[in-house]
Amino acid sequence: MALFPALGEHFGGGSKTVGFLYAAPYAGALLASIFSGPLAHVRRQGLGVIVAAAAWGAALVFFGFTTALWAALLLLAVAGAADFVSAVLRSTIVLVATPDALRGRVMSVYTTVFAGSTPIGGLLMGFIASRFGVGEAFLVGGVVCAAVGVAAGVWLRRMGRAAASRKVPAEVGVAREASSLTAARPR
Repeated sequence: MALFPALGEHFGGGSKTVGFLYAAPYAGALLASIFSGPLAHVRRQGLGVIVAAAAWGAALVFFGFTTALWAALLLLAVAGAADFVSAVLRSTIVLVATPDALRGRVMSVYTTVFAGSTPIGGLLMGFIASRFGVGEAFLVGGVVCAAVGVAAGVWLRRMGRAAASRKVPAEVGVAREASSLTAARPR
């Protein structure tokens, strides 16, 4: 989004074009939010994050190649929708996986990391755009995003295999869960 003012000139428009560019990802996120109710019931939320990150990266890569404003707006809407879905699933995973006593602290670190990385990413994208061009900056950003999604997929697959190899008998798991519930209950 830091590059949208430069993109207004790239697409041959002025402030109106920049306004459409800023609005497109939010329009996609709004549409995704309307239809994201079933995401709460997704069994493999980690896979959903990976697919959303890959879709976000792919949309940015194609956006880097586009010269038509209508295609750029469509790709930005797809990127916004994918980003929203990824954010919902990431937050759900973090909230569910975090123990109650640590949830506030973990979410504050999680939010700080994501909010703090945005200006750093904008600075890096601005540097790339100034050296190589705006389209190339989006290409690099999209490739990095898709690569991180694929790397996360590989990592999650390895973690799943490692967890499956250390399976505990069901009785032990139930006993551990019951004891943790009893210990957490105030007396």
